[in-house]
Amino acid sequence: MKRTYLSEFEEIVLLTVAVLNDAAYGVAITDELEAANGPFGEYQRRSCGPT
Repeated sequence: MKRTYLSEFEEIVLLTVAVLNDAAYGVAITDELEAANGPFGEYQRRSCGPT
C-alpha cells in the first residue's frame, strides 16, 4: 500500500482542532491559526506568485 503523509498545514489544522476541542468550529480554528501564524491573506499572496 502506498504511504501518504499529511502536509504541514494539515497537521497544524488537526493539532489546532485537538487543542480547541469542543470549540473547534471554522471561525475559531481560523482565528487560532491566524493568531499563531499571521493572516492567511499574506500567506496566499506569497505562495501564489505575482498577481
